[in-house]
Amino acid sequence: MPSLRIVLKSLALTSLLAVAIAAPVRHEEEEDACAPHPATTTAIASSATTTAIASSITTKVVAVSTTSSAVVTPSATATATPTIPASGASPDLTNPDLTLQFVAIGRGIQNYTCTGAGSNSTALGAVATLFDATDIAYANEAMLHTLPPMIVNLPTESAGSIQTAAKLINLDILGHHFFTADGTATFELTEDAKILYAAKVMGVKAPADASKGPAGTGAVDWLQLKAKATYPSVGLGEVYRVETAGGVATPCQAAGVISVPYAAEYWFYA
Repeated sequence: MPSLRIVLKSLALTSLLAVAIAAPVRHEEEEDACAPHPATTTAIASSATTTAIASSITTKVVAVSTTSSAVVTPSATATATPTIPASGASPDLTNPDLTLQFVAIGRGIQNYTCTGAGSNSTALGAVATLFDATDIAYANEAMLHTLPPMIVNLPTESAGSIQTAAKLINLDILGHHFFTADGTATFELTEDAKILYAAKVMGVKAPADASKGPAGTGAVDWLQLKAKATYPSVGLGEVYRVETAGGVATPCQAAGVISVPYAAEYWFYA
């Protein structure tokens, strides 16, 4: 069952979302302090209208580019616990047997190593900032799923450019995702003093229509990861990476590291 705090915030978010959709708000993109990639920001900057989603608790706005033919309405069961989407793969990721704690949008880079030109790349891990999208997940899952394909096309030159993505949608930073020296996937939710050291237990291919990202190479797999038994995870037991956008390695041109922009939803359970 969701906490009373999440239920109340979700109800408020749903009501305000309905008002925002009924009366779309004009939004003027703020100038990025870091040099953006013009080709990837044009589609966002040229949208005819934006939908303003306001949280009554934080009074912050989530600006999501939309057109009149693609308006997403709030879910009729906004306070029901949201569920991870299906990938369409068979078999698909197994359903969680724990309780949903957070839903985050991860924005960062997937890293790969190359031994030389034309060699096969090897996954090296990822680095991402996690933005808290829990309220949106409870209010409108369809709206939530529109975020990774949009955010992956925002500037990715540095942590500051990822912050620019957060300012665009005004989601609070929940924490960070990275890999330890021994290759363990780590999710540190600093705002709630929780940490998960996880290992992959299952993966499936992203849907064929998933966003290929600015590199045009494709979307990384959807994953299910569980806490490593011998690691000191706190407050979290499982995470799913779904609705991926971008992140697949580009061809190796020389020996070294390749970094590819990606975005994804991360669903945390305990």
